[in-house]
Amino acid sequence: MTQASRPVLVIGASGQLARALAGAGGGDVVTAGRDRFDALTGDAGALFDDVAPRAVINASAWTDVNGAETARDGAMALNCEAVARLGAAAAERELPFFHISTDYVFDGKAPAPLDETATTRPLNVYGESKLAGERALAEAHPDAVTLRVAWLFDAEGGSFLKAILGRLEQGQPVKIVADQYSAPTWAGDLARDLLKLSHAHPSAHEGTAGVFHYCGGRHVNWADFARAAAALAGDRLPAPADITEIASSDWPQPAERPLDTRLDASRLQRVWHVGPGDWHAGLHAVIDARYS
Repeated sequence: MTQASRPVLVIGASGQLARALAGAGGGDVVTAGRDRFDALTGDAGALFDDVAPRAVINASAWTDVNGAETARDGAMALNCEAVARLGAAAAERELPFFHISTDYVFDGKAPAPLDETATTRPLNVYGESKLAGERALAEAHPDAVTLRVAWLFDAEGGSFLKAILGRLEQGQPVKIVADQYSAPTWAGDLARDLLKLSHAHPSAHEGTAGVFHYCGGRHVNWADFARAAAALAGDRLPAPADITEIASSDWPQPAERPLDTRLDASRLQRVWHVGPGDWHAGLHAVIDARYS
């Protein structure tokens, strides 16, 4: 099997990103969901030897931010320990490895946009587990690439967007925080660019490994994102969208969220020549798919 004919292996199958990767890559992508590989207990080396991929993308993660507050061990196991095992097995086979992290490694209090040198200080267990995973992967596979991503959304799976549209479709008013800022990231954009990375050959200069920021486009707050979705849904909603802005303090949750995680993704664009995404175009695609 030639290098070009070998597939990209995606760890995960049912999440938003894994689904988007499978859709974007077609027969070039092999997904490994829980029915084939358990990231917590599975033999990563055996899986890699069986599939013989040209690259591995880890799209498996604990993503329940609030739930992690009372399940630290579970979040750490999937977001850190499993990542280290996957990375080590990939490094042993000299496989390119791409991993997804989060803007929640920041506390949202530093001046933004944030580049990769910004000080990390997670406010919640989820962010702590993802930061621990970044560090464990860097040790296990020094040539791996980690992309920090904010506010992932798609038509599939659970997301803020799906929840908000569900309420608006019932004609219900919604209260949405307006003091949290970042750039929503469409899973379709991220999948496209991850597949580009999996095909790319790093340039000879240093700096092609490690942590990079991926930006989904222009920065907004949650309330404005919801308004954009409502505007695109238009008359397919039973009534004009009734959206009220509130502060984060008016919507207490088990896990504290950072207020400003606008990411500077210029390094990824400069080194790897991918990004940024366009969340508004992605939102248009998601809305059209939902109501088609």
